Amino acid sequence: MRGFGTSDTCEVNVNCPEGEEWQYQKNGVVRIIVKSGFSSFWCSGSIVNNARNDCTPFLLTADHCGPHASEENYDQWVFYFRYEGDDCDDPESDSTFKSYTIVGAKKLAGNGGAAGKASDFKLLKLNENIPVTYNPFYNGWSIANEPSPSGTSIHHPDGDIKKISTYTDTLKSSNWGGQFPIPTGGLFGRKPKQTGGALLKADHREAPPVRQQWKDNRTAHRRRSKL
Repeated sequence: MRGFGTSDTCEVNVNCPEGEEWQYQKNGVVRIIVKSGFSSFWCSGSIVNNARNDCTPFLLTADHCGPHASEENYDQWVFYFRYEGDDCDDPESDSTFKSYTIVGAKKLAGNGGAAGKASDFKLLKLNENIPVTYNPFYNGWSIANEPSPSGTSIHHPDGDIKKISTYTDTLKSSNWGGQFPIPTGGLFGRKPKQTGGALLKADHREAPPVRQQWKDNRTAHRRRSKL
């Protein structure tokens, strides 16, 4: 298990120029310590909105992030908000932003991770409401079958501070254990331990897991908690 300062040098901090147009959406992406049995490892996840716009703390990640985790395990997962550097330079320490955490969640739905097939998604509900001081952003999403020609991925590779990647080719469906949309082109690096992060389309909403029957949440675009 690695963490702060361990991602590849090619990774781009979310507050570099590449992230200027995604400053709302970045606040919906969190770092996760996943507990499964006696093991711990890193994943990323994204807070997602719902049609009621009521700030229910739903979180979307990959089902292969702890596919065999028990209810007791989920109560030990740790979710880090605002885990990012102030600018494009890597900070020397995470001491000023590592305390924005929530512990525990309940699994509501999931598919694909343990079986290695179908859409690889997991929907959680955090055990606590997200404090407004965490500046949460509830990312919008859509099931419209319209592949995005460009967009970004925001994630925490190796449990490091928040990073951003871009893609400039149309999303394609492929398989890696489970089915998921693959971005290509642009500034994009993917490596182990950064799974589960937000894959955002050009309209600033999340690309949906493949083949899932989700309601189109068009009202969620740029939904943000009031301070």
